[in-house]
Amino acid sequence: MPRAKVSKRPAQQEATAAAPTFLPPLRHRQKSLAVREFLGRSRGSQPLYKQPACRDSVRLHCSQAVRRNNFAVLACLQRSQAVAESLPEACQAAIWQLKFNLTHNEDLRRIKACGREPPRSVLRISCLIEHRANVSERACRSYLRRLEPLVFADYRLVERFIGACKADVVRTGCGRLEPRTNAVSASLPTSQGRTVACLGQKVAVVSHQCRLQLLRLAELQTSDYHNDRPLFYACRDDRERLCGAVSSGGGRVLACLNRQREAARPACQVELARVRGLAALDFAVYRRFADACGADLRRLGCVAPGGEPAGSAAALLCLESSLISKGTTAVTAACQSRMMDVRSDFISDPQLLPGLASGCSRELQRCRADHTAEQGLLHCIMRQLRAARDAQLTDGPGRNSTSACERAVDRVLRVAMPTRDLRVDPVVMSGCAGEVRLHCSAPGTASVYTCLKSRLAAQPETVSVACSNRLAELVYFENRDFRLNARLFKACRAVAAARCGAGETWWSGARDRAAAVALGATFNCLYGLMIRNETSVACSAQLAKSLRERADRARLDARLFAPCLRDLSRLCLHSRRPGDEFACLQDNLSLLDRTCARVVRQVSERVDSDIELSPDLLFVHSCQPFVRKFCDRVQGQVGLDKTVMSCLIQLKAHPKMDPRCRAGVEHHQLVSLRDYHISRDFASACGDDIRRLCSAAEGADAAGEPSSRRNIDKTVVVRCLATAARDDVLKSRPQRLSRKCQGQLSLELLQRHRLPSLDPRLAKSCELELRTLCPLARMAADGSPAFGPPPPPMPPRSPPTAAPRSSSRTRHCRKQKEAADKRDAAAPDPSNQGAVTRCLRDIVASEDDADQAAAVGRPAPPSKSSVLRGQCRSYLRSL
Repeated sequence: MPRAKVSKRPAQQEATAAAPTFLPPLRHRQKSLAVREFLGRSRGSQPLYKQPACRDSVRLHCSQAVRRNNFAVLACLQRSQAVAESLPEACQAAIWQLKFNLTHNEDLRRIKACGREPPRSVLRISCLIEHRANVSERACRSYLRRLEPLVFADYRLVERFIGACKADVVRTGCGRLEPRTNAVSASLPTSQGRTVACLGQKVAVVSHQCRLQLLRLAELQTSDYHNDRPLFYACRDDRERLCGAVSSGGGRVLACLNRQREAARPACQVELARVRGLAALDFAVYRRFADACGADLRRLGCVAPGGEPAGSAAALLCLESSLISKGTTAVTAACQSRMMDVRSDFISDPQLLPGLASGCSRELQRCRADHTAEQGLLHCIMRQLRAARDAQLTDGPGRNSTSACERAVDRVLRVAMPTRDLRVDPVVMSGCAGEVRLHCSAPGTASVYTCLKSRLAAQPETVSVACSNRLAELVYFENRDFRLNARLFKACRAVAAARCGAGETWWSGARDRAAAVALGATFNCLYGLMIRNETSVACSAQLAKSLRERADRARLDARLFAPCLRDLSRLCLHSRRPGDEFACLQDNLSLLDRTCARVVRQVSERVDSDIELSPDLLFVHSCQPFVRKFCDRVQGQVGLDKTVMSCLIQLKAHPKMDPRCRAGVEHHQLVSLRDYHISRDFASACGDDIRRLCSAAEGADAAGEPSSRRNIDKTVVVRCLATAARDDVLKSRPQRLSRKCQGQLSLELLQRHRLPSLDPRLAKSCELELRTLCPLARMAADGSPAFGPPPPPMPPRSPPTAAPRSSSRTRHCRKQKEAADKRDAAAPDPSNQGAVTRCLRDIVASEDDADQAAAVGRPAPPSKSSVLRGQCRSYLRSL
């Protein structure tokens, strides 16, 4: 009896021992007894090593140092799948009974947060683990921490989970969950773990209530990877090999394994993917992210207390919205650091985002066939989309539609935001490592992406093909979704919301309005507003900067691809050199669809103001050195009368101009003949004069556009203004043209004199003469035929010289002409500007001299009138 009395003493103390601080305080001796009790000896439970059913198994598998601690013995017997499956059935039953007793300790009823649960219900233990952080007594917290692996190794102890998922287990074929059986198959943690892991892999098809329980269970498990038995068994060796120096708890081991998952074994990779899939549905499964960002998410209203679990994508978008709209102080530094980890997961495994698997099923199927770790699945999908866009140019927009997949990829990029910080995208960082090291001296910062884009735009020869291809994949989407450019969004969000149907906030959980807008539509709308000067200075500056950093093909230019897809596939399939597609659209302006034609005119107008906005980067790059040296005063300055293009036009004959630049300038001049609005200087200086004096030239437009925006032939307008100026001189009346317009008109007439192709009537009326009598006109600035194929070889002859003029020509006039000819010879004109018109006018002058000589009876000088056709002669005399 005395022995029995002594044996009751710990049991009597157990009722009040080791309680949290809200229980009556205990003396030091009582606390010591309580700690021993909490660390493995439960009332009425005999140690496992003394129970006959388990004695031999404990001696076989567990060291003598741990045999007296039931928690340590349980951990020992469940440390591996082989050991757990080798235990006899009787020992499994004893283990189940011990687990039940440990999780139904009467003292656990005193924790008030779980007081609503029935006293003997296993619901209480889930509640206790969930509220472990609220327990202030160290011994109690230690006890609950040791209970966690026991509970998560036997899901019969989580009654709510079993009730919510039992039907789903049967329906999905994931095994069995029997809450009341003591069978060995039900007690084995490996068997139960496989069942729950199976449900986790099929979480998309399980019932709503079961999904909630799976997510809640995953939240609790990820605090310590030991709690997820399938993960623990699959990754145990990898944990020792890759993360041996990382202590468990707080999600640290799981985070380490995720970072090095490419080096883990396939079985471990499968389990890590399962956990990431659950984390995509519930951000709290990312334990370190939840711990660092939970307070910010609640403060910013990103999660509703007691509401449905928020996915990690939604949590990231909400935090990113606050960072963009309120600045970096809106989110703590610790949270921003953890955001990087989650972003990296979405880049490396884009299928975590719901919708990508279904939207990109075709692309995923192709990528799985040749996917490698170096390529990256997301970038492989981007390449597939790029190939599909090329096919659209061939097959037309009705086939190979990629809109659903493009929207899914756009959402992945908006969640991961590699355009904000390239460190989350290892594919680009690897492909551009050399460029980052040499040219972008702050690796990993938000400026690296902008630095690489600017480098690609300004000096493409310094960027490798691999790097430029990877950047182009990101630039394509950035140019279509202005939210991917944080600077652009911040500067333009107000006008985008008011005028373009975009969301006023970067992201809204209730209704993301911008997501419903077709990719590229917001950007094109903003560009149109910029053309009409209806955006703020800051917004226009960011739009222009974004355009200068874009890729160099029309299919990658958001301004042109969507509106002009049909015309590109119909008219410009032959275009191969970067920039040819835009030039092709300009050359076929009259044949384009109305929407495409309007966009091409708008882009051409903008290029006239700033050549760096041209989609033809070869033209831009060839002109930049000359612009920096000779036109830097007007480059990028607002309010000056002269644009960069007008500077290039006036200096086009300069010997230091790159022939490719000269060819681009002349092509722009030819395009501007289709619509005088394209020449910004001319339209600005003469717009009022045109409306006042040339109303007939404006005419009615079938498109119904305002008269100030109609497509009006520039040659007709120039002829009208020149006629008005001539009539004022002949009639000795004041000039009706404004002084600014007179200057621009003189420049236009001078350019027509220098380049006959700028005068379509001259080129048409005198085509034969230009080819036979003035062969210098055959070659344009780029060396290509300007007026058709070269004529057949002709016998050598001296260049045409002007016949002696009438006696009215004064000696002073002849000296002025000789001086002008010497100046032309001293500064050679590579494109022979002016030589053609001079040649033809000399022929006409010789004809006039012959007529005058015949009239006074003198011998006629040599003349080519026999080959000068009447229509050419008539037009030349009208000039």
